[in-house]
Amino acid sequence: SFLLADFTPSPSKGGFGYPALSDKPAGPDNLVFGIGGGGVFVIDPRNHEMRMLATHPSLAAPRGILATSDGTVYYGSGAKLWRMKEIGR
Repeated sequence: SFLLADFTPSPSKGGFGYPALSDKPAGPDNLVFGIGGGGVFVIDPRNHEMRMLATHPSLAAPRGILATSDGTVYYGSGAKLWRMKEIGR
């Protein structure tokens, strides 16, 4: 049997619409990356905190998300593939 519970983190400002989440935790801190609300956000599975990392016009209607082991995020928007990478990595 399974227990289902609403696990929607509460962002400090506004909602994130209908977010898409990466398939597994990624990056050095094992964060769960997501897209929604016009931006890329992360959820820390240790404390369930959510924070917005970046916003961009291409994130208004994104399609799919992939987060790599180094925390680089790829997503589709329109006919383009976009990459978000932390500066300095």
